[in-house]
Amino acid sequence: MKKYSLLVLVCCLVVLTSRLNAGNGTVKTKPTALATGKSEDFAGTWKGNEQCQAVSAPVAVLTITTDGPDQVFISGAYSLQGKIRGVIKGNTVTIPRQVVEDPNFKNVQIEGSLTIDSNHKTLTGVFAVLNNDTRDGCTVNYHR
Repeated sequence: MKKYSLLVLVCCLVVLTSRLNAGNGTVKTKPTALATGKSEDFAGTWKGNEQCQAVSAPVAVLTITTDGPDQVFISGAYSLQGKIRGVIKGNTVTIPRQVVEDPNFKNVQIEGSLTIDSNHKTLTGVFAVLNNDTRDGCTVNYHR
């Protein structure tokens, strides 16, 4: 019984610690999603910027469409017109490494992740793009 109680206490501490705001010690009142997310939360048109090592876009438009409850298609990232598949878990879309069919690029691959804020108004994340032998890394920020 003591081991079980200790395990429950440790789990509670982990959850509370993960909900602390950056450095100010207050606890967020809205719980963070831990299970599979909803694709509808991510769907829509997002505007923002992409800061990349090689090619940046000061104005970027990202479009996300649903493909079931935990999958989405993304277009517009890195100015790619082709569909990029993403998998949702909690508040994050993971973009596994994949080839993107695009009329403007040949042999282009992308991978990365996007995280949505608790109000579903902001997406932040990173992309890695491999275009032939050139690799580019991007930090991205989008809003509704």
